[in-house]
Amino acid sequence: MREQAERARERAVLPIRSHAARGLIAFGVFVAIAIVAVTGYEIVSQRESDIGQARRELAGLNLALAEHTGRVLAAADRVIADVAAGLRRREGDTTDLARLLRNHAVGLPAVAALLYADGEGRVLAHSSERDPGGLAVADRDYFLVQRERPAGGLHVSEPYTGRIAPRPQIALSRAVIDRSGRFRGIVAAGLETAYLEKFFGDVAGREGGDIYLFRRDGRLLVQFPANGASRAVAVGRALPGRLAAAPQEVFRLGPAGRGRLVSYRALDGHPLAVVIALDEDVLLGPWRRAAWRLGATAVAGIVVVWLLVAQILRRMGSEARQAARLAQSEEQFRVMVERASDALILHDMQGRIVMVNQLACATLGYTCQELTGRHVGIVAPAIDIARPYALWQEVTVDHPVTVESEHRRKDGSTFPVEVRLGAFDMGGRRLILALARDISERKAYQARLEQQANYDLLTGLPNRMLFLDLDGFKRINDSLGHAAGDALLVECGRRIADVLREADTVARFGGDEFVVLLPEVDDPAHGAQVAAKIREAFMAPFVLVGRPLAVVPSIGIAHFPADGEDADDLLSHADAAMYRDKAARQTQGGG
Repeated sequence: MREQAERARERAVLPIRSHAARGLIAFGVFVAIAIVAVTGYEIVSQRESDIGQARRELAGLNLALAEHTGRVLAAADRVIADVAAGLRRREGDTTDLARLLRNHAVGLPAVAALLYADGEGRVLAHSSERDPGGLAVADRDYFLVQRERPAGGLHVSEPYTGRIAPRPQIALSRAVIDRSGRFRGIVAAGLETAYLEKFFGDVAGREGGDIYLFRRDGRLLVQFPANGASRAVAVGRALPGRLAAAPQEVFRLGPAGRGRLVSYRALDGHPLAVVIALDEDVLLGPWRRAAWRLGATAVAGIVVVWLLVAQILRRMGSEARQAARLAQSEEQFRVMVERASDALILHDMQGRIVMVNQLACATLGYTCQELTGRHVGIVAPAIDIARPYALWQEVTVDHPVTVESEHRRKDGSTFPVEVRLGAFDMGGRRLILALARDISERKAYQARLEQQANYDLLTGLPNRMLFLDLDGFKRINDSLGHAAGDALLVECGRRIADVLREADTVARFGGDEFVVLLPEVDDPAHGAQVAAKIREAFMAPFVLVGRPLAVVPSIGIAHFPADGEDADDLLSHADAAMYRDKAARQTQGGG
């Protein structure tokens, strides 16, 4: 035994050392490396793709913002340029200037106020209905800049709160120069920052993104959302140098992992630039989630591969151990076959007998050699080819099937058997194990019991029969369910049995029909009396699922031998009488 155990252990470790095992391990390593490489490439490629897509989206969005903002500024600039030119032609005559400014303001929804201030900064006319008396802009940067460099063209001021319209604004201003070239004042349009903020908010597409309007010198004028000023500082510092190099660009700003993707575009004809900045953390959020999913899938794939490799290695080891146990198990099986208490027949899936025990040979009258190799149909005449093959496919060791059949002896005589079928694999073949037990005595005893329970001992026929049908049973069964219908049948059987004698028999004939056998009846009226008792027993309501229900039986009576001399005639007569009873009660109910 010790030597056998040692050989088994050697066979168990042999596959691990074999070329096949080493090749399998190498394959697992290769697959794991391939999964990691493909997953890493996919993650990096997806990141670059997402960033590239974001760059294109930001550039496209910035173009739309710049075009709209440029149109708003250009409209206001044309007005103040026209007014400044008109004042030069009229040599400072401000007659009807206020009305002219009001008319221009109507077509400029973004402009809070238009004004003209003289060379001292006094407001002489504006677009409001208020009297301009006392208003001055001499301290405003848009006035001071124009006075210092009157030929500088358009100037865009820093944000301020208006005096004519007290709301946050930025001013577009142009100097008024007389024919001699002297500075005579300014024309300014106060552009409401709220107008641009609302527009920026309407087109903002991503959370974590900011939209700015900068001057070329890096001064922040308008921002959305309002809390983005602190994040705008770094953008404002970087913008002047980049604008000097290119009028538009998308670049990355800030440290890795916490940076921002920034898109800027200079406005044609204006000293301004529109900027969109998007946090990388928000931009790469979907990518990070996808990367985690891909990583988890890759890890799961590697685990599955190595589980399969380990399973195959274990199987290779177990095959060697199984080979060592096979001969021993076959010998043990032969011993078990001979010691079985029932006749045992072992055959394959084609029905060829592989092995029988001595008890089977003695019962059937054959020798083991005569049965081995023959088709099982030689001893089981009821077996054809198709039916048992389908049955054999269903059975297993853990789920045997028990059937009743007949076996045929060598002399041609047959006898009933109860066969317990199981299936198992041996030596690569699926085999069927049949344990057969002679049940001749059991069948004879059952036949005697059935005869005594259902037939008169003297004549062999029922001498009186009542046939019962339950009116309305189908309606109750359909409305309350099969469970309620079953409960009703049980209670009906109990009530019928309660009114019968010990010698009488009640049986359920099928569905909602019952048959009552009354032996040893001298008076023909006895059947009608029993029927009346049954009807009286049914008068009390049946309580099902908490509801009282009335059930009325239809009863037909047949007498032996007046109504028939065999069971079929008696059943037919009782059935016809029952339907006459049913029809009569329905007619009475209808009247």
